[in-house]
Amino acid sequence: MIHYLSGTIIDVDNNLLLVENNGIGYEIFVPHNQSYHKRGNIQLFVYPHITSEQYQLYGFGTREEKKWFKRLINISGIGPKTALNILSSGLDRLLRAITEKNKGFFESVSGIGKKTALKIMIELVEVPTDLAPTLGGNSAYQEAFTTLSRLGYESHIIQELLKNSSTKASAGELVTLAIKKHAQKS
Repeated sequence: MIHYLSGTIIDVDNNLLLVENNGIGYEIFVPHNQSYHKRGNIQLFVYPHITSEQYQLYGFGTREEKKWFKRLINISGIGPKTALNILSSGLDRLLRAITEKNKGFFESVSGIGKKTALKIMIELVEVPTDLAPTLGGNSAYQEAFTTLSRLGYESHIIQELLKNSSTKASAGELVTLAIKKHAQKS
């Protein structure tokens, strides 16, 4: 199975990339919220979606995005393309919609109606423990968690770095402190 891929972007067609790695070209669906350029290097965490009719790869810039993608496609009625459309709004917007119980966010995604949006909200209320920290605490903590995740830090490291942080600090201050703390440990 392919779980991670790095290579050169050969072609870009909307949210479908052709990535060349060691002479092999991989078609990978990616979220719409990123801009990709031909001949640029890329590193993606990949989710292979296999059915009897097709084999498709979905790529994400962070492990956190990939975890949420897997969480979304495990909801009955949500396929990989719909999950990708949800993530195309950005992981931070998805997390905000969950914490604020914003059903309208999901209804605005192509292919999701009122019933499916409600179903998603109900399913996502029970967040797995490895994803829970992204939803807990104050909004500055959530923003800092999301930012550090996008910078490539893993969830358990972010939790450790943000532990005992001031509740009055801004997201930017929390990120700066976490990066300094990580640098001191390294």
